[in-house]
Amino acid sequence: MRKMKKINGYLVVRFNDREKREDDTLGSFGVIDAEEYTGDLEMDRGVMEYDDADSLEVAVEQARSLNAEEDYTGLPATCTVIRETDRDTEMNQVDPQLMIAGWTAELEQQVKNQHYDNILVKSSTTSATNVGVTVSVAAGTNTDGLSDRVTATIQSVMKISKDRNLNELLQSDLIYAIRRDLSSVVNVKVTAPADDLILGTDIVIVPGTITVTIQEV
Repeated sequence: MRKMKKINGYLVVRFNDREKREDDTLGSFGVIDAEEYTGDLEMDRGVMEYDDADSLEVAVEQARSLNAEEDYTGLPATCTVIRETDRDTEMNQVDPQLMIAGWTAELEQQVKNQHYDNILVKSSTTSATNVGVTVSVAAGTNTDGLSDRVTATIQSVMKISKDRNLNELLQSDLIYAIRRDLSSVVNVKVTAPADDLILGTDIVIVPGTITVTIQEV
């Protein structure tokens, strides 16, 4: 059993062939609370949240769903707004919907105001980009499911997130992520796109067709 990913406090683990032969009810991947994990399947089996996923993508979605399964408390959501000045610091509890409504009203006024002529309001467009990579592994390495794991990593790099420049796709980001997530990969070559991709700021790059080639070295 090997750790593959950690998501919201849960580990996605991969079962090896021996473990699956000894227990034919196991899938290929499982999900367990990171604090419960020991690495011993016999001890961990009883506290696993899931143990029947056939692919990494399914296991990842299972782990993500656990974070959403929280008890409803009935308490209203609030945000703490902190305002710092040279003299003091103020902290106020604010209803998030009222705060968003206030920002929206302020932005609408700025859009209409001739003194804010640097604001352009328009919808983003998406650009489906095909990605191809060739990953090298040592001769004799077990490559079962490797293509799926590489694909999942590429999709993670290209997912829409506030931490990503949505109009950019850099080869170095793809190479780093694959080498980071997959210890068995010794080299990565990006075959598509042919170079770093930087589009206009109103364009969002999303995954198109992802092609993974595996070679032994």
